[in-house]
Amino acid sequence: SVALCQSYLVHAPSVSLAIAIMGDSLEAQAIAAVLMMAMSGHLPGMGKGKGKGKGKWKKAPGEAKPNPPAGIRHDTGEKSLRKDAELDMKGKPGPNGEKASEGRWVFEPKAKGKAKRWRWRKIDPEKYEAANAKRAACQAAEAEAAAKKAKSE
Repeated sequence: SVALCQSYLVHAPSVSLAIAIMGDSLEAQAIAAVLMMAMSGHLPGMGKGKGKGKGKWKKAPGEAKPNPPAGIRHDTGEKSLRKDAELDMKGKPGPNGEKASEGRWVFEPKAKGKAKRWRWRKIDPEKYEAANAKRAACQAAEAEAAAKKAKSE
């Protein structure tokens, strides 16, 4: 172990620190100090380094539980109503007790490639009124154009 410590001292970036710890003799404390430096990465060739990760610990095939099918809760095994496409959500209150007139339920995915589920969309009254006014103006313009066309024939 003395030769091992001496070889690491030659290559150590902090040789002066190791020499100050060791003094003239290689005692047990000095050997421990050099080995601690090697394990912490101060000396080349020892320690874990900064390489790639070692991967995830995998359970044995018998211990791993299979994933439940989509829409089934993993802990209770009951079917999630929010992922049931046949469920009629029209006129139902919101998830936090909101009135049905304050929003609407839509069946859509949370993100691209994800499973669809029922989501509550709030209705902004200002945007709703603006859209209604625009729709009424368009219908009035179409009715006026149809009346002019019928009058000219």
